[in-house]
Amino acid sequence: MPNASEICEVAAGGAQYRDWTNVSVTRRYGDWASSFSLAVAEPSGGAGSWAKIKLKPGDPVTIILAGNPVIRGFIEVRQAVIAARAHGVQVQGRSKTGDLVSASAIIKPGEFKNYSFEAIAKKAIEPFGLQFKMQNPPDGAARPFKSVQVFHGETVFQFLERLARQRGIICTDDKDGNLIGGSVKADAAPAADLEEGKNIFEARVIIRDDTVFSKIEGYSQDRGSDSAWGKDVSQIKVDANNPTMSRYKPLILISEEPSSKKDLQDRVDREQAQRIGTAVECTVVVQGWLKPKGGLWKEGEVLNVKAPSLFPNSNGSQKLAVQSVTYLQDPHHGTTTSLELVLPQALGVKFTQGPGGEAPNAFSPGNEQANPA
Repeated sequence: MPNASEICEVAAGGAQYRDWTNVSVTRRYGDWASSFSLAVAEPSGGAGSWAKIKLKPGDPVTIILAGNPVIRGFIEVRQAVIAARAHGVQVQGRSKTGDLVSASAIIKPGEFKNYSFEAIAKKAIEPFGLQFKMQNPPDGAARPFKSVQVFHGETVFQFLERLARQRGIICTDDKDGNLIGGSVKADAAPAADLEEGKNIFEARVIIRDDTVFSKIEGYSQDRGSDSAWGKDVSQIKVDANNPTMSRYKPLILISEEPSSKKDLQDRVDREQAQRIGTAVECTVVVQGWLKPKGGLWKEGEVLNVKAPSLFPNSNGSQKLAVQSVTYLQDPHHGTTTSLELVLPQALGVKFTQGPGGEAPNAFSPGNEQANPA
Protein backbone atom coordinates (compact mmCIF):
# COMPACT_ATOMS: atom_id res chain seq x y z
CA MET A 1 0.00 0.00 0.00
CA PRO A 2 1.32 3.49 -0.81
CA ASN A 3 1.91 6.03 1.91
CA ALA A 4 -1.41 7.68 2.83
CA SER A 5 0.06 11.08 1.91
CA GLU A 6 1.20 9.86 -1.53
CA ILE A 7 -2.03 9.06 -3.30
CA CYS A 8 -2.82 9.84 -6.94
CA GLU A 9 -6.27 11.33 -7.46
CA VAL A 10 -8.04 12.23 -10.68
CA ALA A 11 -10.73 14.90 -10.43
CA ALA A 12 -13.20 14.76 -13.31
CA GLY A 13 -16.84 15.73 -13.68
CA GLY A 14 -17.34 16.23 -9.96
CA ALA A 15 -15.98 12.76 -9.14
CA GLN A 16 -12.69 11.65 -7.59
CA TYR A 17 -10.86 8.54 -8.78
CA ARG A 18 -8.06 7.28 -6.56
CA ASP A 19 -7.91 3.45 -6.65
CA TRP A 20 -4.96 3.30 -9.05
CA THR A 21 -2.57 0.36 -8.93
CA ASN A 22 -0.12 1.82 -11.47
CA VAL A 23 0.77 5.50 -11.76
CA SER A 24 3.15 7.27 -14.15
CA VAL A 25 3.05 11.07 -14.37
CA THR A 26 5.80 12.98 -16.21
CA ARG A 27 6.56 16.69 -16.29
CA ARG A 28 9.52 17.81 -18.41
CA TYR A 29 10.96 21.32 -18.59
CA GLY A 30 11.04 22.31 -22.25
CA ASP A 31 8.26 19.96 -23.30
CA TRP A 32 5.07 21.69 -24.31
CA ALA A 33 2.85 19.15 -22.58
CA SER A 34 3.00 16.90 -19.53
CA SER A 35 1.68 13.35 -19.69
CA PHE A 36 0.13 10.71 -17.48
CA SER A 37 -0.76 7.02 -17.60
CA LEU A 38 -2.91 5.48 -14.86
CA ALA A 39 -4.20 1.94 -14.49
CA VAL A 40 -6.22 -0.19 -12.13
CA ALA A 41 -6.24 -3.97 -12.36
CA GLU A 42 -7.79 -6.62 -10.11
CA PRO A 43 -8.71 -10.30 -10.08
CA SER A 44 -12.03 -11.16 -11.66
CA GLY A 45 -13.54 -11.72 -8.23
CA GLY A 46 -12.46 -8.28 -6.94
CA ALA A 47 -14.60 -5.46 -5.69
CA GLY A 48 -15.05 -4.02 -9.16
CA SER A 49 -13.19 -0.72 -8.78
CA TRP A 50 -12.00 -1.09 -12.37
CA ALA A 51 -15.61 -1.04 -13.56
CA LYS A 52 -16.22 2.24 -11.73
CA ILE A 53 -13.66 4.08 -13.88
CA LYS A 54 -15.92 5.91 -16.33
CA LEU A 55 -13.24 8.22 -17.70
CA LYS A 56 -13.16 8.46 -21.49
CA PRO A 57 -11.21 10.35 -24.19
CA GLY A 58 -12.02 14.04 -24.20
CA ASP A 59 -12.86 14.25 -20.49
CA PRO A 60 -11.14 17.20 -18.76
CA VAL A 61 -9.24 16.04 -15.69
CA THR A 62 -6.96 17.31 -12.94
CA ILE A 63 -4.18 14.98 -11.80
CA ILE A 64 -3.43 15.41 -8.09
CA LEU A 65 -0.39 13.85 -6.40
CA ALA A 66 -0.04 13.89 -2.63
CA GLY A 67 -2.67 16.60 -2.52
CA ASN A 68 -0.91 18.79 -5.13
CA PRO A 69 -2.44 19.43 -8.59
CA VAL A 70 0.27 18.70 -11.17
CA ILE A 71 -1.58 18.45 -14.50
CA ARG A 72 -4.78 19.95 -15.85
CA GLY A 73 -5.59 18.29 -19.13
CA PHE A 74 -7.61 15.71 -20.99
CA ILE A 75 -7.97 11.97 -21.28
CA GLU A 76 -6.74 10.95 -24.75
CA VAL A 77 -6.71 7.14 -24.64
CA ARG A 78 -8.70 4.55 -22.73
CA GLN A 79 -7.94 0.83 -22.72
CA ALA A 80 -10.07 -1.79 -20.96
CA VAL A 81 -9.40 -5.52 -20.71
CA ILE A 82 -11.50 -8.47 -19.58
CA ALA A 83 -9.62 -11.75 -19.12
CA ALA A 84 -10.36 -15.03 -17.39
CA ARG A 85 -8.43 -14.13 -14.24
CA ALA A 86 -8.24 -10.36 -14.26
CA HIS A 87 -9.94 -7.16 -15.32
CA GLY A 88 -8.42 -3.75 -15.80
CA VAL A 89 -8.61 -0.30 -17.30
CA GLN A 90 -5.90 2.19 -18.23
CA VAL A 91 -6.26 5.85 -19.15
CA GLN A 92 -3.64 8.10 -20.72
CA GLY A 93 -3.58 11.80 -21.43
CA ARG A 94 -1.74 15.09 -21.59
CA SER A 95 -2.00 18.58 -20.20
CA LYS A 96 -4.17 21.17 -21.96
CA THR A 97 -1.20 22.43 -23.97
CA GLY A 98 -0.92 19.03 -25.67
CA ASP A 99 -3.21 20.14 -28.49
CA LEU A 100 -0.67 22.82 -29.46
CA VAL A 101 1.80 20.09 -30.39
CA SER A 102 -0.46 18.38 -32.92
CA ALA A 103 -2.96 21.05 -34.03
CA SER A 104 -2.26 23.30 -37.02
CA ALA A 105 -1.61 26.99 -36.55
CA ILE A 106 -4.48 28.86 -38.21
CA ILE A 107 -3.89 32.51 -37.43
CA LYS A 108 -5.32 35.49 -39.27
CA PRO A 109 -3.78 37.27 -41.08
CA GLY A 110 -0.79 34.93 -40.64
CA GLU A 111 1.93 37.59 -40.68
CA PHE A 112 3.28 39.55 -37.73
CA LYS A 113 5.30 42.74 -38.10
CA ASN A 114 7.11 44.23 -35.11
CA TYR A 115 5.46 41.86 -32.63
CA SER A 116 7.28 40.44 -29.60
CA PHE A 117 7.35 36.69 -29.02
CA GLU A 118 4.94 37.07 -26.12
CA ALA A 119 2.41 38.93 -28.26
CA ILE A 120 2.67 36.37 -31.08
CA ALA A 121 2.35 33.44 -28.66
CA LYS A 122 -0.78 34.89 -27.03
CA LYS A 123 -2.37 35.37 -30.45
CA ALA A 124 -1.43 31.87 -31.62
CA ILE A 125 -2.87 30.00 -28.62
CA GLU A 126 -5.91 32.22 -28.07
CA PRO A 127 -8.31 29.97 -30.10
CA PHE A 128 -7.45 27.07 -27.75
CA GLY A 129 -8.57 28.99 -24.67
CA LEU A 130 -5.06 28.90 -23.22
CA GLN A 131 -2.90 31.57 -21.62
CA PHE A 132 0.75 32.42 -22.24
CA LYS A 133 3.00 33.78 -19.51
CA MET A 134 6.65 34.85 -19.40
CA GLN A 135 8.72 33.72 -16.41
CA ASN A 136 12.36 34.75 -16.00
CA PRO A 137 12.70 35.78 -19.67
CA PRO A 138 16.23 35.79 -21.10
CA ASP A 139 17.85 38.97 -22.37
CA GLY A 140 16.30 40.02 -25.65
CA ALA A 141 13.06 38.12 -25.13
CA ALA A 142 11.00 41.29 -25.60
CA ARG A 143 12.81 42.37 -28.79
CA PRO A 144 10.20 42.46 -31.59
CA PHE A 145 10.43 40.47 -34.80
CA LYS A 146 10.56 42.60 -37.92
CA SER A 147 8.32 40.20 -39.81
CA VAL A 148 7.38 36.53 -39.35
CA GLN A 149 4.88 34.33 -41.12
CA VAL A 150 3.08 31.13 -40.29
CA PHE A 151 4.10 28.43 -42.76
CA HIS A 152 1.17 26.57 -44.26
CA GLY A 153 0.66 23.30 -42.39
CA GLU A 154 2.82 24.20 -39.38
CA THR A 155 1.56 23.16 -35.98
CA VAL A 156 1.34 25.80 -33.27
CA PHE A 157 4.34 24.18 -31.62
CA GLN A 158 6.43 24.26 -34.79
CA PHE A 159 5.59 27.88 -35.44
CA LEU A 160 6.29 29.20 -31.94
CA GLU A 161 9.29 26.99 -31.27
CA ARG A 162 10.89 28.29 -34.46
CA LEU A 163 10.60 31.81 -33.07
CA ALA A 164 11.49 30.92 -29.48
CA ARG A 165 14.91 29.65 -30.61
CA GLN A 166 15.64 33.11 -32.04
CA ARG A 167 15.18 34.69 -28.60
CA GLY A 168 16.71 32.03 -26.38
CA ILE A 169 13.27 31.27 -24.93
CA ILE A 170 12.34 27.80 -23.68
CA CYS A 171 8.62 26.99 -23.63
CA THR A 172 6.98 24.56 -21.23
CA ASP A 173 3.64 24.07 -19.50
CA ASP A 174 2.71 24.67 -15.87
CA LYS A 175 0.46 22.72 -13.53
CA ASP A 176 -2.56 24.85 -14.50
CA GLY A 177 -2.24 24.15 -18.22
CA ASN A 178 -0.73 27.50 -19.20
CA LEU A 179 2.11 27.81 -21.73
CA ILE A 180 5.17 29.36 -20.09
CA GLY A 181 8.12 30.97 -21.85
CA GLY A 182 11.43 31.77 -20.19
CA SER A 183 14.33 29.97 -18.55
CA VAL A 184 15.59 28.66 -15.23
CA LYS A 185 17.08 31.32 -12.95
CA ALA A 186 20.86 31.29 -13.06
CA ASP A 187 21.12 32.14 -9.35
CA ALA A 188 18.40 29.77 -8.16
CA ALA A 189 19.18 28.31 -4.75
CA PRO A 190 19.28 24.51 -4.63
CA ALA A 191 15.86 23.15 -3.70
CA ALA A 192 17.24 19.98 -2.10
CA ASP A 193 20.29 17.75 -1.73
CA LEU A 194 20.72 14.32 -3.23
CA GLU A 195 23.47 12.32 -1.60
CA GLU A 196 24.97 8.94 -2.32
CA GLY A 197 24.36 6.55 0.58
CA LYS A 198 21.52 8.64 1.98
CA ASN A 199 18.54 9.44 -0.23
CA ILE A 200 19.72 8.24 -3.66
CA PHE A 201 17.98 4.90 -4.26
CA GLU A 202 19.42 4.41 -7.75
CA ALA A 203 21.51 6.60 -10.06
CA ARG A 204 23.40 6.60 -13.31
CA VAL A 205 25.21 9.29 -15.26
CA ILE A 206 26.51 9.82 -18.78
CA ILE A 207 29.19 12.46 -19.33
CA ARG A 208 30.05 13.10 -22.97
CA ASP A 209 31.54 15.59 -25.36
CA ASP A 210 30.58 14.08 -28.72
CA THR A 211 27.69 16.58 -29.00
CA VAL A 212 29.70 19.55 -27.71
CA PHE A 213 31.69 21.92 -29.94
CA SER A 214 34.59 24.26 -29.36
CA LYS A 215 32.88 27.03 -31.29
CA ILE A 216 29.52 27.53 -32.92
CA GLU A 217 29.52 29.91 -35.88
CA GLY A 218 26.13 31.36 -36.71
CA TYR A 219 25.23 32.73 -40.14
CA SER A 220 22.15 34.62 -41.25
CA GLN A 221 20.75 37.22 -43.58
CA ASP A 222 18.41 40.02 -42.64
CA ARG A 223 15.95 42.12 -44.57
CA GLY A 224 17.43 45.28 -46.02
CA SER A 225 16.11 48.77 -45.28
CA ASP A 226 16.94 52.43 -45.89
CA SER A 227 19.31 52.32 -42.91
CA ALA A 228 20.88 48.89 -43.47
CA TRP A 229 21.98 47.26 -46.71
CA GLY A 230 24.80 45.37 -48.40
CA LYS A 231 27.03 43.09 -46.38
CA ASP A 232 25.55 44.39 -43.12
CA VAL A 233 22.38 42.43 -43.86
CA SER A 234 23.56 39.80 -46.36
CA GLN A 235 26.58 38.42 -44.49
CA ILE A 236 25.81 38.33 -40.77
CA LYS A 237 28.10 36.15 -38.65
CA VAL A 238 28.48 35.61 -34.89
CA ASP A 239 30.38 33.16 -32.66
CA ALA A 240 29.77 31.39 -29.36
CA ASN A 241 32.92 29.82 -27.94
CA ASN A 242 33.25 26.92 -25.51
CA PRO A 243 36.62 27.32 -23.75
CA THR A 244 36.26 23.94 -22.01
CA MET A 245 37.03 22.13 -25.26
CA SER A 246 40.72 22.41 -26.10
CA ARG A 247 40.58 20.62 -29.43
CA TYR A 248 39.34 22.23 -32.64
CA LYS A 249 35.74 21.18 -33.29
CA PRO A 250 33.53 23.88 -34.85
CA LEU A 251 29.84 23.76 -35.75
CA ILE A 252 28.12 25.98 -38.31
CA LEU A 253 24.53 26.98 -37.58
CA ILE A 254 22.32 28.60 -40.20
CA SER A 255 19.53 30.67 -38.70
CA GLU A 256 16.01 29.42 -39.36
CA GLU A 257 14.76 33.00 -39.73
CA PRO A 258 16.06 36.28 -41.19
CA SER A 259 17.98 37.66 -38.21
CA SER A 260 19.77 40.75 -37.06
CA LYS A 261 23.16 40.31 -35.42
CA LYS A 262 21.57 40.48 -31.95
CA ASP A 263 18.92 37.94 -32.93
CA LEU A 264 21.54 35.58 -34.31
CA GLN A 265 23.71 35.92 -31.19
CA ASP A 266 20.76 34.92 -28.99
CA ARG A 267 20.11 31.90 -31.20
CA VAL A 268 23.74 30.75 -31.18
CA ASP A 269 24.16 31.38 -27.43
CA ARG A 270 21.13 29.20 -26.71
CA GLU A 271 22.49 26.42 -28.91
CA GLN A 272 25.89 26.51 -27.24
CA ALA A 273 24.44 26.64 -23.72
CA GLN A 274 22.10 23.71 -24.34
CA ARG A 275 24.88 21.60 -25.84
CA ILE A 276 27.12 22.31 -22.87
CA GLY A 277 24.21 21.61 -20.52
CA THR A 278 23.36 18.21 -21.93
CA ALA A 279 26.98 17.03 -21.77
CA VAL A 280 25.94 15.64 -18.39
CA GLU A 281 22.84 13.43 -18.26
CA CYS A 282 22.12 12.02 -14.84
CA THR A 283 19.13 9.94 -13.72
CA VAL A 284 18.41 9.63 -10.01
CA VAL A 285 15.62 7.55 -8.48
CA VAL A 286 14.44 8.43 -4.96
CA GLN A 287 11.85 6.86 -2.70
CA GLY A 288 8.50 8.65 -2.54
CA TRP A 289 7.24 11.75 -4.33
CA LEU A 290 8.21 14.33 -1.72
CA LYS A 291 11.47 16.13 -1.05
CA PRO A 292 13.11 15.68 2.37
CA LYS A 293 11.71 18.99 3.61
CA GLY A 294 8.33 18.52 1.93
CA GLY A 295 6.79 19.41 -1.41
CA LEU A 296 6.89 17.45 -4.64
CA TRP A 297 10.10 17.16 -6.63
CA LYS A 298 9.67 19.58 -9.55
CA GLU A 299 11.09 20.10 -13.01
CA GLY A 300 13.19 23.23 -13.40
CA GLU A 301 14.55 23.09 -9.85
CA VAL A 302 18.28 23.15 -9.16
CA LEU A 303 19.66 20.41 -6.90
CA ASN A 304 22.98 19.60 -5.24
CA VAL A 305 24.03 16.07 -6.15
CA LYS A 306 26.83 14.58 -4.05
CA ALA A 307 27.85 11.28 -5.61
CA PRO A 308 31.61 10.62 -5.78
CA SER A 309 30.93 7.33 -7.55
CA LEU A 310 29.35 9.21 -10.45
CA PHE A 311 31.35 12.42 -10.92
CA PRO A 312 35.11 12.52 -11.62
CA ASN A 313 35.57 16.12 -10.48
CA SER A 314 37.45 17.18 -7.38
CA ASN A 315 34.77 16.65 -4.74
CA GLY A 316 32.29 14.37 -6.49
CA SER A 317 29.58 16.97 -6.12
CA GLN A 318 27.60 18.57 -8.93
CA LYS A 319 25.00 21.31 -9.26
CA LEU A 320 22.34 20.01 -11.63
CA ALA A 321 18.89 21.08 -12.80
CA VAL A 322 15.83 18.84 -13.01
CA GLN A 323 14.95 18.48 -16.68
CA SER A 324 12.16 16.01 -16.07
CA VAL A 325 10.41 14.40 -13.14
CA THR A 326 8.40 11.16 -13.35
CA TYR A 327 6.24 10.16 -10.42
CA LEU A 328 5.80 6.38 -10.31
CA GLN A 329 3.75 3.96 -8.26
CA ASP A 330 3.18 0.24 -8.74
CA PRO A 331 2.72 -2.88 -6.60
CA HIS A 332 6.28 -4.14 -7.19
CA HIS A 333 8.42 -1.02 -6.64
CA GLY A 334 6.16 1.09 -4.46
CA THR A 335 6.22 4.89 -4.74
CA THR A 336 9.29 6.44 -6.38
CA THR A 337 10.37 9.52 -8.30
CA SER A 338 12.71 9.40 -11.28
CA LEU A 339 14.65 12.63 -11.87
CA GLU A 340 16.44 13.40 -15.13
CA LEU A 341 19.18 15.92 -14.36
CA VAL A 342 21.35 18.08 -16.61
CA LEU A 343 23.61 21.08 -16.18
CA PRO A 344 21.52 24.24 -15.64
CA GLN A 345 22.68 25.65 -19.00
CA ALA A 346 20.44 23.12 -20.75
CA LEU A 347 17.37 24.84 -19.27
CA GLY A 348 18.16 28.30 -20.53
CA VAL A 349 20.77 29.47 -18.05
CA LYS A 350 23.32 31.51 -19.95
CA PHE A 351 26.73 29.96 -19.37
CA THR A 352 29.48 32.08 -17.85
CA GLN A 353 33.16 31.46 -17.62
CA GLY A 354 34.62 29.97 -14.47
CA PRO A 355 37.60 31.26 -12.46
CA GLY A 356 40.07 29.93 -15.01
CA GLY A 357 38.19 31.25 -18.03
CA GLU A 358 36.33 28.02 -18.64
CA ALA A 359 32.62 27.56 -19.19
CA PRO A 360 30.89 25.31 -16.65
CA ASN A 361 30.84 21.61 -17.41
CA ALA A 362 31.14 18.39 -15.45
CA PHE A 363 34.72 19.05 -14.44
CA SER A 364 34.71 22.82 -13.74
CA PRO A 365 34.80 24.39 -10.29
CA GLY A 366 32.06 26.82 -11.37
CA ASN A 367 29.51 24.02 -11.47
CA GLU A 368 30.53 22.04 -8.41
CA GLN A 369 28.79 22.38 -5.08
CA ALA A 370 31.12 24.67 -3.21
CA ASN A 371 30.48 23.37 0.32
CA PRO A 372 28.78 19.99 0.18
CA ALA A 373 26.97 19.00 3.34
